[in-house]
Amino acid sequence: MRRLKRLVLLFTALFLVALVYFVYQLFLNPENTKQIYYPLSEAEKGLLRSGDILLRKGYGYFSEKIAGADTPPYQVSHCAMLVNRNNTWQVVHALSSSVAPFDGVQYQPLQQFLNESQANSLLICRFKTSADTLRQIIRETSRYAEEKRAFDHTFDSDDTTSIYCTELFKLSFTKILGRNLFQTSSDLEGKSLFNFGAFKDTAEFECVLNHQLLLKNK
Repeated sequence: MRRLKRLVLLFTALFLVALVYFVYQLFLNPENTKQIYYPLSEAEKGLLRSGDILLRKGYGYFSEKIAGADTPPYQVSHCAMLVNRNNTWQVVHALSSSVAPFDGVQYQPLQQFLNESQANSLLICRFKTSADTLRQIIRETSRYAEEKRAFDHTFDSDDTTSIYCTELFKLSFTKILGRNLFQTSSDLEGKSLFNFGAFKDTAEFECVLNHQLLLKNK
């Protein structure tokens, strides 16, 4: 009986240690919110247009897990849409409160988004469509930020009351286009998530800026 109690105590202790480590990696590790100034040249800034999709690889446990399962040829872990708001460049994206002031879809200054990106990880993709359709997609995406739609910590693609980063664009693009561009894959802890493959489909999107080529050419 004593041996059984010792084993129970041992496994309980190991479980608690693992739980503390997991919580630390997800929410408390400073790597999750690491910021280093990420530059864009004036020529690169001149390429920017409202509605562009920005892809990056961030820092932290989740970013590494998602990027590790990303579709080739480039690895990213997060996406956002560029919008001109109050005559400044901002992005719309879905963020967890572990890396943002609040949980949910929100606006963020472009430079802050860039600073949370790993060096030379930025891709900018532009949807091939009419100006009117793109304006509708921008409005629909921005609507989620205006209502501050909650962030989906369970990554449940069937429940749209809260949404994660790629799910935001799956919903907005599908609503306006009447067709789905996004596929799912098991990216995180066995969850079936909408992946970044749609943005890399050259039939649908044009890549207007690719910093990951700098890494490949080194």
